[in-house]
Amino acid sequence: MWPGFDAYDLRITFPDGHVWAVDVKDWAHPAFLGRAATAVRPEPPYDEACWVVPEFRVRARRDYLAMYAKERGAGAGGLRLLTDDQLKRAARLRLSGERGPDASIAPLHTVPPARGHGGAGTASSRSGNQTAAPDGAGKKGADHA
Repeated sequence: MWPGFDAYDLRITFPDGHVWAVDVKDWAHPAFLGRAATAVRPEPPYDEACWVVPEFRVRARRDYLAMYAKERGAGAGGLRLLTDDQLKRAARLRLSGERGPDASIAPLHTVPPARGHGGAGTASSRSGNQTAAPDGAGKKGADHA
């Protein structure tokens, strides 16, 4: 990631050029994680970003994702928290051609618009455009955060 050292942990580039930025966290207490949440640094540029925790954290504490969302401050810009399993599911859906909220890691109030190879018009660090989606969109794999 140099020169963007510690900007985020994982950069996923899909065949169409769409980029996800993933920052992996492993905090035992979701409220503390929510309070620590900040928007993912915009460099290196990406189209969507999220934080990810191990699935076992959510299995051990069923309210983990909800508690994170409750405690997450406005400065996090709606930053979603997904489990590693939810991230893998979203990636599989995106690779299969899905472009809805289940194949997205962006905040649930935004859905990146479909785009060609040009990269314009995404809800991301590359553009300020955001498209509204109904609350609760992305029921499978979503953290409702």
